Parts: sequence; C-alpha cells; structure tokens
Amino acid sequence: MTHLKHRHPTARAGAAGLCAALALLAGCATRPRGASEPAGPPASEADRRAAAPAALMAEQQWLQQWFSGTPVAISNDRGDQLRVDVPAKFAFDPGQVGIKPPLAAVLDRVAESLRRRELLVVAVAPPAEAEAALGRRRLEAVTRYLTSRGVEASRISASTADGAALRLRLQINTTGGGT
Repeated sequence: MTHLKHRHPTARAGAAGLCAALALLAGCATRPRGASEPAGPPASEADRRAAAPAALMAEQQWLQQWFSGTPVAISNDRGDQLRVDVPAKFAFDPGQVGIKPPLAAVLDRVAESLRRRELLVVAVAPPAEAEAALGRRRLEAVTRYLTSRGVEASRISASTADGAALRLRLQINTTGGGT
C-alpha cells in the first residue's frame, strides 16, 4: 500500500487541501454542539390566514402540473376558492358508487394538498344525477376515501350537485380555528 508521505509533494498538498475543503463543508452542514434551531415565533393565526391565498395559488399550480393534459379542470374561483372538476365518466361508472382510478388519483393529490395546507377545507359536489340517493352515496364514498388518506372529516363538507362533473372546491377555512 502506498502511503501519502511517499507521494510527490504536490499530491500531499492537494490531498490536504481536499481534506480541509471537506471539513469546511461538513462544518457548514451542521450546527455547533449546543446550538439550537433558529428561534422564531410561530406564525400567528392571522399571519397564516393572510398567507392562505398565496398557498391556494401554489396548490393550483401544483395540481395543474399533475393534471395537465387530462380532462380534469382546475380553476380559481373569485381568488379564494380552487375548483377541481373531474368529468363523471372518469369519476364513477353509470349508476355505481365505486371510485374509478382517475378520480382516485385526483383525490390522492387533493388529500395531499389538504394535509400540507391546514387552513384549507374541501366541499364535494357529486355529479348531478336523477337519483339523489346515488349522489349521496357517491359523496359518502369520496368522504371515506379522503379520510382514509388522512384528511379529517371535519374538513370535508357536502355541496349541491350542479353539473356533469364531480366538483371539489378547496377553500380557506373562514370559520376560524383551523385544524
């Protein structure tokens, strides 16, 4: 085995320089012993609510990236609501309650948004159906799906069916308190 002391002097200098650079980088990546996290006051409820519209816009962009080129329509209503429409034929089979895979993919992303943004809530409107009972059962299926993905049931509400798509409306919780 060749030792560094037997190599050319410039090789030793280069190796020493590399070791010093690595030590400096390692020092930058860690805090000194006994140092704590930078302390800052936790965001107040008012600060979080003030930041919520920007968070909603960020979620819109994030969801649009996921569903670009698909029939899922994502739009911002009045600046304080994000609407996600999934055409009924991609959400449920006719007369059935089971969630189809395309809707499941949308619900997975919406659940992730709700987990990341604690001030957001979702209102679910099933596709308009001749039979109101089917719409209620579909709403229950969507609610069960979202709660199985970690969304608190208190953050999910029902909305009136008003079209040929399942509509999810993400909005800022204005009832106070957050979750």
